[in-house]
Amino acid sequence: MRRGWKMALSGGLRCCRRVLSWVPVLVIVLVVLWSYYAYVFELCLVTVLSPAEKVIYLIFYHAIFVFFTWTYWKSIFTLPQQPNQKFHLSYTDKERYENEERPEVQKQMLVDMAKKLPVYTRTGSGAVRFCDRCNLIKPDRCHHCSVCAILVILFGYHCWLVSRNKTTLEAFCTPVFTSGPEKNGFNLGFIKNIQQVFGDKKKFWLIPIGSSPGDGHSFPMRSMNESQNPLLANEEPWEDNEDDNQDYPEGSSSLAVETET
Repeated sequence: MRRGWKMALSGGLRCCRRVLSWVPVLVIVLVVLWSYYAYVFELCLVTVLSPAEKVIYLIFYHAIFVFFTWTYWKSIFTLPQQPNQKFHLSYTDKERYENEERPEVQKQMLVDMAKKLPVYTRTGSGAVRFCDRCNLIKPDRCHHCSVCAILVILFGYHCWLVSRNKTTLEAFCTPVFTSGPEKNGFNLGFIKNIQQVFGDKKKFWLIPIGSSPGDGHSFPMRSMNESQNPLLANEEPWEDNEDDNQDYPEGSSSLAVETET
């Protein structure tokens, strides 16, 4: 009886959370509709007297309005992408990992499982990044979203970080690679950084369609590109104003298995 009551309460809370999550969307939609009425009807059709000016204003406004609506629709209804199946632990590996109580053995198990995966980032202690809630090895630049309750690949950019090819989390927490912390590990240079986010075809840059290269599971890294292209090694990196360096205590246990988000 008590278990059923708890399940009903949990379901009710999830339902309320889903409903409340649409409140900001509704507010923005109402604001947009009000602005449409104010501009199109009150300004263009009532206040402006010249027919030529009305046409110019309406064409200009509706061009922007269509792009805004299209972009906002895509941002709201595009589901976050999750890692593909090859990053999930098999049933046997999952059983072995969960039954193992020694951290050093768990770490080595993850290292063995990740050998065939394109995974180059590590935890601060050097362990393979693993999500204990989703039970899978994290691809590079992938983090667990507490809101979606799933592991999301390429967690997200802010506009000011695009030119440096950094996700929002990487701007505040320096990524750690197999060779150690490197704040510019994914920085390929200004032009290539832009292409990594928007794609190679400039005609699609301002249109909200998928044009980025790759599959979101692996990314070109500066160290690899330098070894393949000596010219890139001489390119000046985009320096940050903030201090991204983090201190990783020497002698910290490399046996820790990551459980951070």
